[in-house]
Amino acid sequence: MRPLRRILLAAAGAALLVATAWLLDLFAQQQLTAHLRDQAAHALVLAARGDTPYRWQFGAPDSIIAGRVFGTADFHFEAGETVVRSDGAPFDIGVPLARPIDIALFPQLHIVATADGPALLRVIVYEGLQAQERALEALQLVPGTPPHVIDLAGGGWSESATDHAAPH
Repeated sequence: MRPLRRILLAAAGAALLVATAWLLDLFAQQQLTAHLRDQAAHALVLAARGDTPYRWQFGAPDSIIAGRVFGTADFHFEAGETVVRSDGAPFDIGVPLARPIDIALFPQLHIVATADGPALLRVIVYEGLQAQERALEALQLVPGTPPHVIDLAGGGWSESATDHAAPH
């Protein structure tokens, strides 16, 4: 009778493991469905208001790619902003994207940036980390000017003559 008890306990344990795995899978599916439904509802609300799901506040290391500014050693986060000091050398701030942006749906980029002196701002995109860069014509940042609106859907894009990998 003792071997029968062991077999029954082993069978009950196996059944418990299978039921647990099945219930965990069901729970994960329900959580994913709820998350996707919430994201879709949020996107629909934004679209109905004419708003965008893309907003970046560069106030903390997790708000920019790799948590740092590329090309300069002098930057810090202060009062919800990224402060960069440059001796005139170019620097890059990477914007994290959860998914590609369709510029037909979101054709404008609003930039709120200030400069202590004359500066140039360029929007550079890479379709992948090893892809060729595409850049918009440089925008002049003048101290004391209001936020800039950049037309992403218009002309002004150029492709680099040589391949430059995205900074990393």
